Amino acid sequence: LLFFLGVGILLGILLSAKAARYCLARFHNQTVSLLLGLIIASTIVLLIPSPGTVYTFPVVIGSIAAFFIGGAMVQLLNHYI
Repeated sequence: LLFFLGVGILLGILLSAKAARYCLARFHNQTVSLLLGLIIASTIVLLIPSPGTVYTFPVVIGSIAAFFIGGAMVQLLNHYI
């Protein structure tokens, strides 16, 4: 079961990277605008939490770790694809 999950995750990452590369090559301005919009919108959601939202220490540490892991994955995919 974990094998199939891992294969699915890897395929999703690789196909998403290929799709992003294609869109950036073919529709550069629109793709950059979309990505920038997603980044700004997610930042607003994080900075203005809904009532009752609590950021505990493990959530903050997990978010920071996910940020760096995601950045490392982007660099690796950019290098090898």
